[in-house]
Amino acid sequence: MISVSKVIAVSATAAIIVLITFAYTFAKSGQPVPLQPTSSDFKTQYLKIERQSGGILGASVVHLESGQSMRYKADDVFPTASVVKLVEAIAFLKLVDERKYKLKDKIHLSAKDIFPVAHSPLIENFPAAGLDVSYDDLLEQSICQSDTTADAILLERAGGPKAVQAFLDAAGCTSIYVKNTECQLILDYSGVKEKVTEWWNKEKIAKLIAAVPKVENSKAARKFIDNPENTMTPAAITDLLQKLYKGKLLKPETTKHLLAIMEKTATGPHRLKGALPPGTVVAHKTGTWDTTDGINAATNDAGIITLPNYKGHLCIAVFVKNSTKPLAEREKAIAAFARLAFDRWSQSKAI
Repeated sequence: MISVSKVIAVSATAAIIVLITFAYTFAKSGQPVPLQPTSSDFKTQYLKIERQSGGILGASVVHLESGQSMRYKADDVFPTASVVKLVEAIAFLKLVDERKYKLKDKIHLSAKDIFPVAHSPLIENFPAAGLDVSYDDLLEQSICQSDTTADAILLERAGGPKAVQAFLDAAGCTSIYVKNTECQLILDYSGVKEKVTEWWNKEKIAKLIAAVPKVENSKAARKFIDNPENTMTPAAITDLLQKLYKGKLLKPETTKHLLAIMEKTATGPHRLKGALPPGTVVAHKTGTWDTTDGINAATNDAGIITLPNYKGHLCIAVFVKNSTKPLAEREKAIAAFARLAFDRWSQSKAI
């Protein structure tokens, strides 16, 4: 006669086997496996981190090797800010793979080839005779320093926003929309209505921005926050990062080169990397938009974290929008979510 305790034990074992089989099947299918058993435990922490951000926080994390995931407002729409530079760099590198460009090829930048509309270390102390740079130089400046001039040139060579969008659509990268250049979006956000063609003319653009009345500037900023044009969801960017890492977007050597550049990113050291153990390898791209009337439009970071002790890799995107908190608090929130994910997988047993 079989005891009740033995029946319960057998049933429990069978249930565990079913659950393991279920998780394995989903992981093999390439679909993220949500961490359902502990989601209620994490939810309290998600809410706490979002409150710390002072705005709306969205995050998506996918463990590359198992397909397991952590999600919080992962399908909400956020402004790309300069994370779009990564998308545009990939689109340009696709043309490198097709031998339309060579990374070592150099181009000459004259004073009329630059874009001083926003952050651009590349053109600080720009020489009167111009500057010779390789496409690889531009790629590194765009990713590591979030340089506007470097990105604008690569975007133009990639065919502009429409060509980048076509690349994304063909690659199956949904919920990422590149509708305009960052330079134009900066003017739209500021409330400048005049059409600008002389992007190199820093003084003229500065005067146009300064001439916008405060009420019109506030109205334009609010319009941008409601409809930022260039948008992505956290889930969409982690999907793109998975495709990139797995070689579905670029050739292996090109992928390796881009990831190596992303590991040297200098911007946003207090975001994804902020609370991780020193020396943790993070290949990432940041994005930051302006603050108007006390509301910051976007503070983002997205990339791939290498876990210690051969635990694998995390594709992660943490975005914050409409925040009323200072930059330091927004960055702490991003760092806190990254650490939560890091601890979940780095401390787990074999996955």
